[in-house]
Amino acid sequence: ELETLKTHKKGLMQQLFPREGETQPRLRFPEFRDAGEWALKTLEEIAEIKSGSTPLRANEEFFVGGTIPWVKTTDLNNSFITETEERLTPKAKVRINPVGSVLVAMYGGFNQIGRTGFLAVPAATNQAISVLQLDLKKALPEYVLAWLNAKVEDWKRIASSSRKDPNITGTDVAKFPIALPNITEQQRIADCLSDLDTLITAATQERETLKTLKKGLMQQL
Repeated sequence: ELETLKTHKKGLMQQLFPREGETQPRLRFPEFRDAGEWALKTLEEIAEIKSGSTPLRANEEFFVGGTIPWVKTTDLNNSFITETEERLTPKAKVRINPVGSVLVAMYGGFNQIGRTGFLAVPAATNQAISVLQLDLKKALPEYVLAWLNAKVEDWKRIASSSRKDPNITGTDVAKFPIALPNITEQQRIADCLSDLDTLITAATQERETLKTLKKGLMQQL
């Protein structure tokens, strides 16, 4: 069931977003079929793009007893971020990004490049992450997150195209293309994919519960 849901979501994203060079998707919700072509933009046209920093590790005052969530590429989960592995103290003097910021990993290993996150809590980030603070009149964070998740292979292609050490740059992020319908249609697409994510999460939890049950049962049998 879990694999079927994941496959369904992947196929649906391919249909709900226009292919390269096209301005309309192959699949559109009925109420938007006469809404016209989508606008082709770059991320820098719809967002203010920032990056973070890593406080000096040798200074324990920056880390011990920290209360500020600090996102690293390993914290990115392609979804909503509520917890981080590490937290910082106010003495670190890091910039705190607001809820709704969309994150993209620029480097940190080939498997990390292009991973995304959506800040569900205010948080700082390290320098390996681009932070998109969106113009909400142009693009919804949930939609942008879904678009970036659908285009992760494009990030990897950029990263491996011409560099010895695979990574993407701030310029790559700024110039990354995105197709945008109107805000109402963006919300409809985001809601649809979010509903699927809820089903996937439930199936994942059910699978883990069954694994735990089996492990305990074998110990008893």
